[in-house]
Amino acid sequence: MEVLLFSTSVLIDYRNATKVSNITNIVAIAGISDTGYALDSSGHVWSWGYGQQGQLGNGTTTASQLTPVQVSNISNIIAIAGGTSFYALDSSGKVWAWGDNTSGQLGNGTYTTALTPVQVSNISGIVSIAGGYLAGYALNSSGQIWSWGKNNIAQLGTGTTNDSNIPVQVLQSGWTVPLP
Repeated sequence: MEVLLFSTSVLIDYRNATKVSNITNIVAIAGISDTGYALDSSGHVWSWGYGQQGQLGNGTTTASQLTPVQVSNISNIIAIAGGTSFYALDSSGKVWAWGDNTSGQLGNGTYTTALTPVQVSNISGIVSIAGGYLAGYALNSSGQIWSWGKNNIAQLGTGTTNDSNIPVQVLQSGWTVPLP
């Protein structure tokens, strides 16, 4: 399977797509703002594009990474998700995050940008992940939803508008999440 990169124009002309080189056996793709990501069948994550805030996940702050580079220090990844920062889920149910962390959206108890993946704190048994604007989200195997990061408009679902740099459980009153 080939990965094609389209322009960011409102009207996408598939005839002008550019093949992303140097990566094969891609099973998932995602993106954040100006950075692209791909997950290969062996569980490795690849990134390219803008990386000045650690978005590439390879330990650099490259302004324009022209070809894909492998994200460092993670393996056995089964899912990827983008928000303002980037997230990966490994086969053991751990969540990894990297990039900008100004609002605690990496979920590791700090507000420090990470140039390589850091483990999201205090959650396990995760089966699904998502990223939002300055926030991350995870669903565990018991159906509990966790969130972390910016919370100025209650996007963490905790009943407050307090930011959190560690995962907090989303309030779930009277509803359940069906698991696959």
